[in-house]
Amino acid sequence: MKATLAFELPEQKIEFLAAVFGIDILSTLTEIKEYLRTQLKYQELSDETRETLERVRATVNEACEILPPELWS
Repeated sequence: MKATLAFELPEQKIEFLAAVFGIDILSTLTEIKEYLRTQLKYQELSDETRETLERVRATVNEACEILPPELWS
């Protein structure tokens, strides 16, 4: 299967950059999610820090819900 994307530049510059760097964005999100999981699971944290990281993790996970689950496989 082939797919071709076309953009009207410079009007669609943001969409173009999102398409070109999408895998890098996904990789960064994966690293952030893993970092938060590791910190919460293995580090001794103050209650305040733990609560903050849990809120951040919940926010990141909620933002990622719009992405297809196949991306996280």
